[in-house]
Amino acid sequence: MQRYLRHKRGSFYGRSNYHILLATQGDRIVGGSVSDYLAEPNAGVIEFLFSAPSLRGQGIGKALLDETERVLERDARERRGRRLFAIVAEMNDPLRAPANA
Repeated sequence: MQRYLRHKRGSFYGRSNYHILLATQGDRIVGGSVSDYLAEPNAGVIEFLFSAPSLRGQGIGKALLDETERVLERDARERRGRRLFAIVAEMNDPLRAPANA
């Protein structure tokens, strides 16, 4: 993530954007999301969205999803002057190997 942020700072993303959002309780991280806004298709990609297993069912994931959608929509309006065309999500568990592996 630090590498991506360095790329972003160096204008690697151009009109696109990269976001890392964290949910906290006190000084503890309890969830987060990583997403990209891609200017050319005017679309968002949610790469990761997670919450602490012990706190699931308390609305943390929903709040993160809502905020992720909000920042992607803001990017579309600021960079393209219109609403976001689509948001897609990568749907896999990075800690679980595929069945056919």
